[in-house]
Amino acid sequence: MDDRGREEIALALGLESQSLRKLTGGLQNLIFENTIGQTVLRVSHSKRRTEEELLAEQHWLEILVSEGVKINEPHLFSDGDRIKEICLEKEPFLITQFGKIEGEGLDPSTPSHWNVEIFEKWGSMAGKLHKNGNAVKLTVKQQKAVNRKSDDKLYRELLMRDRYIARHYQRLLSEIDKLSKDDSCYGLSHRDLHHGNLLYSNGEIHIIDSDDFGYSWFAEDIATALYHVNWHGKSIHSDWKELHKDFLEAFARGYNQVSFLSQEIKDAIPLFLRKREFFLYNLFLQVWELDNLEEWQSFTLKQLEENLRNEIIPIQL
Repeated sequence: MDDRGREEIALALGLESQSLRKLTGGLQNLIFENTIGQTVLRVSHSKRRTEEELLAEQHWLEILVSEGVKINEPHLFSDGDRIKEICLEKEPFLITQFGKIEGEGLDPSTPSHWNVEIFEKWGSMAGKLHKNGNAVKLTVKQQKAVNRKSDDKLYRELLMRDRYIARHYQRLLSEIDKLSKDDSCYGLSHRDLHHGNLLYSNGEIHIIDSDDFGYSWFAEDIATALYHVNWHGKSIHSDWKELHKDFLEAFARGYNQVSFLSQEIKDAIPLFLRKREFFLYNLFLQVWELDNLEEWQSFTLKQLEENLRNEIIPIQL
């Protein structure tokens, strides 16, 4: 988006365009920092998110914040609105606002960010999120909006790329659908709880980017965290051979302080480790320059494809 788009957003919100600093922009949303109001603006295309979905997300977040979960808190606009509609380049967008969290992105190469104490706090925060998420009562319209799944979209995209891999994905979804949806293992979840969506501040961690939130099995949040800890963490800490086990042990310890990490949840983690690889495989094929891949990218795609074709669980627990 060019400066004109930023000016139109500022005008719609009654702000000076200079006060908006673009943080990210890409496949999902545009993110701006309002340097005057100390808030973060998320600009979502109306094709991706409905108003009911965003209202449900804000209600969920407000309940979590009230229960002590360190997560991005929704902020009303100056006129009391929760959502602003805007047209950019003749396309409809919805704007939501959140309080800015001061902190650094959780960095595997920084010792104070990457240790069992932090992993335990990560587990505790996930346990609070899952426990209190089930106390959130959404309207019927909001439930329907939140239940919109991206699984079908991913299947269609995989089908266009490789029918064999797409069939494996469909079979995996069938296995997942057989899992229990009891409140102890299923409910409103973050659905993208990797370390890239955590901030470190004064020894604590804060969860950000709740854009993918929705109903899922709690094992999905745990598997997502574990997958990226193992992948990114071991690329930096190659001598930490038991990193995945140490992470899961510390995470479970924190989780069990506030909730209960049942054997049923643990048993489902391998399914969601595999599901994560289908997502990443498709994502990388979308965003990487396939004609100009770096060596590590070529290796990663080859490894992912081998795992998907052979139904390999990427981490042995």
